Amino acid sequence: MRILIVVNPLKRRGILLAEKIKIYLNNKRVKSEIVINEGEIKEGDIVVTIGGDGTLLKGFHLFPEIPVFGIHMGKLGFLAHIDYKDWKRAIDSVIKHRYSIMKKILVGMKLRKEIYVALNDIVLATKFPGRLIEYNVIVNEQKLNFLSDGLIVSTPTGSTAYNFANYGPVVDEKTESMTLNPLVPHNISFRPIVLSKKERVRLFLGKKTRKASFWIDGQKEIEFFYGEEAEVFVPKKRCKFLVPDGFEFNLIKRLKEKLRWE
Repeated sequence: MRILIVVNPLKRRGILLAEKIKIYLNNKRVKSEIVINEGEIKEGDIVVTIGGDGTLLKGFHLFPEIPVFGIHMGKLGFLAHIDYKDWKRAIDSVIKHRYSIMKKILVGMKLRKEIYVALNDIVLATKFPGRLIEYNVIVNEQKLNFLSDGLIVSTPTGSTAYNFANYGPVVDEKTESMTLNPLVPHNISFRPIVLSKKERVRLFLGKKTRKASFWIDGQKEIEFFYGEEAEVFVPKKRCKFLVPDGFEFNLIKRLKEKLRWE
């Protein structure tokens, strides 16, 4: 077994914990490497991220084929759901092969013959805060015209992230779907739409907008120009989300813990 430890280079506490975990694994005769920058290492059996949900998303995009789990450093930690105080118990479960794999659905986008996938969301937006963009969405051969700050296309996993902050619905992990949620729409009657995984949605910019950008999990920017067409969909590919024994993920429990629901 070889464990890759992905850490945010700007978080000193995270780096210190990564080094502590590496020493612990070496003492257990388990191979491990600390990954800070993209392209350093490409081979491993398990990815553990140290930081917040952004670091877990980074780990997934660096190693999309390898099972991943996250240890958070004291903030919200919805995806990176293991508290740093419990790192040793979680690591012991992993090296003893006491864990399960959740296969989380992704959202995909096809643009200029390239395919991009996201674990949380794909966001269409402009780089200029407060500037509206015009775009069209075609669902089931019906066209919808939007004038808003942008559009969030989220997975069930991402429903508790940017989508949630934009008053979108919380979607259970077992619901294989994607949610279209317009960002601050000019027409207040628009509401988020939850679509089946079978749908393929076409997007293109309106005449009032010459250029915008897609953001893939906040990790990568893809420019989008007037006259182009993008397609969003639920791909067959899945994220292998590792869950150590004793750290099972329960949506309602997480909402109660992290958002103080009662």
